[in-house]
Amino acid sequence: MAISSIRNLFIKNAVANVLGGAGTALFNLLLPALVVRHLGKLEFSVWSLALQVLIYLQLFGFGLQTAMTKYIAHGNELQDKGDQRKTIKAGLVLVSSFTAMALVAVGLLALFYPLFFNDVPAELMGEFRLCIVILGISASLQLFALVPSGVFLGLQKNIIPVSGLLFVRISSLIGIWLVLSNGGSLVNLSIVLAGCGLMILPISYFYTKRWAGPFISHLGPIDWARCRELFRYCASLAIWSVAMLFVNGIDLVIAGHYDFDKVASYSLAITAIAILVGVTQAVLSPLVAIGSASYANIDKRAQLPKLLTLSSAGCAAFLIVTLVIFLFLGKPLLALWLDASYVDGVYELLAVMLFAHALRNLLMPFSLLLVSISEHKKAFMPAIIEGAFNLTFSLILAPKFGVIGVIYGTLIGSIAGVLSVVIFVAGKTPALSVSRAYFFNRIIFVPVIVLAALFWIFHG
Repeated sequence: MAISSIRNLFIKNAVANVLGGAGTALFNLLLPALVVRHLGKLEFSVWSLALQVLIYLQLFGFGLQTAMTKYIAHGNELQDKGDQRKTIKAGLVLVSSFTAMALVAVGLLALFYPLFFNDVPAELMGEFRLCIVILGISASLQLFALVPSGVFLGLQKNIIPVSGLLFVRISSLIGIWLVLSNGGSLVNLSIVLAGCGLMILPISYFYTKRWAGPFISHLGPIDWARCRELFRYCASLAIWSVAMLFVNGIDLVIAGHYDFDKVASYSLAITAIAILVGVTQAVLSPLVAIGSASYANIDKRAQLPKLLTLSSAGCAAFLIVTLVIFLFLGKPLLALWLDASYVDGVYELLAVMLFAHALRNLLMPFSLLLVSISEHKKAFMPAIIEGAFNLTFSLILAPKFGVIGVIYGTLIGSIAGVLSVVIFVAGKTPALSVSRAYFFNRIIFVPVIVLAALFWIFHG
């Protein structure tokens, strides 16, 4: 497959993912915009903390969707349907175990998670726990959708799972709007969001029967060797995911513990970051299937460094342009989204947070391609270093500076993560970069200089 064919395939699936990413972004924009106008700051803070449970439970996917994508794409390139069927059966076995583990975690979270927040009023504690249980059970069961999604992403038919996700998002927004219009409680909101989320299961079953019938109708017996192989792959991704939990998941807990009054503003800022990262990932996620297919064919492997360079340049340009637009137009844009009482507080937090996440997401193409060629284990050290720096400095700075201290902890962690990738990984991935100097010059140098200059201009 020529580089032009790879580019066309990438664009096709990226467009499908952008549609899904746009739907998710719209969902993430409208959901808090709806809720924040109907709930007081205290209730909205509790709602935000309850929603955070969804991030923790996503960890119990253990990267299964990514693993399925990689193995299915590899089998598709070799036209080995038997191998693909082994992967699907193994995925179903693993996701059943992962779901059971997640349901146990829901009970533990309901008992202990609220105890971290001393400022949550006693009269809201019962609702808080019930919201955790409702949302947690729904999120746990939704893990089953990882298998069919991974299959279609591996077959590079991204529009199929994307369309199902869009339907769920639209249904959720309509349901939430109806509940809020009728004065619904936090529990009512959780029931609607959880119920709409579970719709992904029958939708996934329908599109799998419709477009992947030949795969699932003759799966055959369980191949335990493939189960073990897939599990090892997922376990290695899980280490990466846990390290990233200290970047994306723990910060809100720390902020809530030390600076509860600003949890509402911080959670809204995190939502804006999630939209940026989600759109970026939606555009770039086809790299996993394309990289895996290219790596499976020896004749195509030489195209991977160029693919990395092009995708990294596009990613850097998008992040920098987004950052510049926000710094000049951020407040008017936030005013369109949020109640006026939140705009200044959210802008102040985002003005630092965006730099931290732009810096760390410069390496998203590299991370996805590492996954595609099964070299992601080499990135464990940077992930652990970034997570450790983030957590350590957030805990050091939060007691004195509150939420802004947590954000600077994230920025320090991002710097440490990028430096550690250059030091520990770049020179050890010849399939993607011929040398550490090549990696630094082609991927890191110019974007980091631009980001540093922008940070100095606006915060110096």
